[in-house]
Amino acid sequence: MKLTSKTLIATLLATGMSTAAIAQTSTGTGAGASVGTSNGASADVNASGSASTNATKDLTKDAKEMSKDMTDMAKDKTDMAKDKTDMAKDKAKMVKDKAKEGADKTSKMAKENYGQLISDLRSNTSANAEVETNIKNFKADAKVDTVLVSDLKKNAGNEAKSLDNALEAQKDSVTKMRSAIDANPDLKSKVEDEGYTVDDIVAVRSGTNGELTLVVDDRK
Repeated sequence: MKLTSKTLIATLLATGMSTAAIAQTSTGTGAGASVGTSNGASADVNASGSASTNATKDLTKDAKEMSKDMTDMAKDKTDMAKDKTDMAKDKAKMVKDKAKEGADKTSKMAKENYGQLISDLRSNTSANAEVETNIKNFKADAKVDTVLVSDLKKNAGNEAKSLDNALEAQKDSVTKMRSAIDANPDLKSKVEDEGYTVDDIVAVRSGTNGELTLVVDDRK
């Protein structure tokens, strides 16, 4: 087949356009696919890294909180142990104080006897100025002891009669002493708290620091 000049030019032009179109299409597809794939992969990596960082931060925060909670629990346990120790010490002190109080009272009562009480009544000891002042000035927080006549040492009834005689002889002084006790509500309350009345008091002794010892006639 004989090609003319026009036919050859037309063929070359057609072939050139097809090649350019193919080249353009190939380039566009390759670039688009390459760019799209690269961007997607990069986004996935960034998301994965961010999630990992956040998870690490959360774990660190949880670990710190758990550590603080454990420290607080240990402190609470230590405080409870200390409180328990203090309570045991307080209880031991109370037992010791009570024992001492009982020993002091026993010692005081051992020294007391009918003869001593009768002597005090005859000499009007409960009506002296010091005792009267301490009865008048007695406060609720002051110390007061009681000694029962029934606990005093005595000799087979002979001294009991002598005690009654001494009480009768000093009736006015005993009445005055009872009136002074009755006039002090704090002291009167102490007597009544022990289960006695002011009329049961037959003698009062005063200590160097203002403490009082009440002798209670419980023979009735």
